[in-house]
Amino acid sequence: MFARRRTFRFAAIAISALLVAASLATQAAPAGPSHFVDLKNVANTTDPDAQKAAAILDQMVAALGGDRWMKLREMESEGRSASFYHGNPSGGYTLFFAFHQFPEADAVPHDRIEATKKRNVVEIVNGADAWEVTFQGKHRLDKDAAEDFIRRRDHSIETLLRVWLRRPGNALFYGGRKMADRRLADEVTVLTADNDSITLLVDTDTHLPRKRTFQWRDPLYHDRNTEDETYDDWHLVQGLPSSFLVTRYKNGDMARQSYLSKISYDNPLPATSFDPDIAAASVAR
Repeated sequence: MFARRRTFRFAAIAISALLVAASLATQAAPAGPSHFVDLKNVANTTDPDAQKAAAILDQMVAALGGDRWMKLREMESEGRSASFYHGNPSGGYTLFFAFHQFPEADAVPHDRIEATKKRNVVEIVNGADAWEVTFQGKHRLDKDAAEDFIRRRDHSIETLLRVWLRRPGNALFYGGRKMADRRLADEVTVLTADNDSITLLVDTDTHLPRKRTFQWRDPLYHDRNTEDETYDDWHLVQGLPSSFLVTRYKNGDMARQSYLSKISYDNPLPATSFDPDIAAASVAR
C-alpha cells in the first residue's frame, strides 16, 4: 500500500508541470488585449480590487498562450520525480510518463501515469475513479493517495481557468505585490460560491504564474493543510512556454520535485488509454 501511495503522489505534480508557462512567453506570441475572465461570473465585479485581479488573470492567460492554450485538449510528459519528508530527500528518483486530458466544465478529466523504466506500474484516474495496474492486475488506488491526486487536480491552474471561472458566484481579490522565489509577483485569490479558493502569485514582468496555493481541512484531524506548487526551468514547447521543474510543498515543507525532460501537446490519445482493463491486459504481457 505504501508503494502505491508513493508512486501516485508524483503523478499530479508531473501533470501540473504542463499547466504553467515561462518568461519566454513573449517569444511565443504577442500578449495582446484579452478578456478571458467573464465578469458576469464575478460576484464582486464592482470592486476595483476585483477588476484588478481579473485584469491580472487575463494577462496571465495571454502569457500562457491565450486562446490556443485555453483550447489545448491533451498533453504528454515524461521525467523524474523525487519525494521528500520534512524537506529532506526520502529516496531516489522515479521515472514517469504522464498522459493527460485537460478538464472542461462539462467533461470528466482523464489521466494516465506510467511509472518505472519498464512502465509496468500504471495509474489511471477517470474523474473520481482511480485505479492502479501492475503485473498482479488492476486494483482500486489507495483512498488517501487517490484523494490527494484528485484534490490537487481540482485545484490546478488549468481547472481554475477552464472550470472555476466559467461558473457564477466567484469573488476575486487582489492581495498586492509579494515576492515569489526572489521575483516580484501580484497576488490574486479566487473564491468560489461554495467557499473554496485558489491563490496565485503572478510574475509582474512576464505575467506568468510562479506559485499556486490552496488549503483544505483534514477530515479526520480537522486541521487545515496548505498545498503550494512553484514553477521554474522554463522552455518553449511547440511555441508554448512550459515549466520543466515543479516543486510541491505541504504545510511549508518540500514534499516532491518533478523534473520534466519532455513535453508535447495535442497528440491525440485513444480512449482506450484510460481503460484500466486494457491497461491490465497490456501490463500482464
